[in-house]
Amino acid sequence: MRQALYQKSLLSAQLHNRNPQRRWNAAINHLSDRTDMELSQLCGLRAMSVSKKGRAAGIVAPHGKGKFLGQIKASVLPETKSWENLVAASTETNQQSCGSCWALAISTVLRAHAEINGYNRTFSPQ
Repeated sequence: MRQALYQKSLLSAQLHNRNPQRRWNAAINHLSDRTDMELSQLCGLRAMSVSKKGRAAGIVAPHGKGKFLGQIKASVLPETKSWENLVAASTETNQQSCGSCWALAISTVLRAHAEINGYNRTFSPQ
């Protein structure tokens, strides 16, 4: 079965790549021998109950009935969440004239993530 799935994916990639007008290249990877059901299990959110530590837990999985974020019970996701207390969120940064607002945003998000997880780190947008 896996060999047949792999051969089908390979043939599909080869046919796609023969088109000189293609906008992207198809390739074979570690998912090339998976069934549609196996691939669908890698997508979406599967909500779970609150863990013993009081944190909402969730894993990636296909959306099922009642699994969209707007339909998840309040016990799993809090009504609101504020990050205003984070140093990363309250620190002013000036991009000056470099035009790299995306780089500043990424470094701020990385710093906030580190702070949330108990690490005192800064990240350079350069």
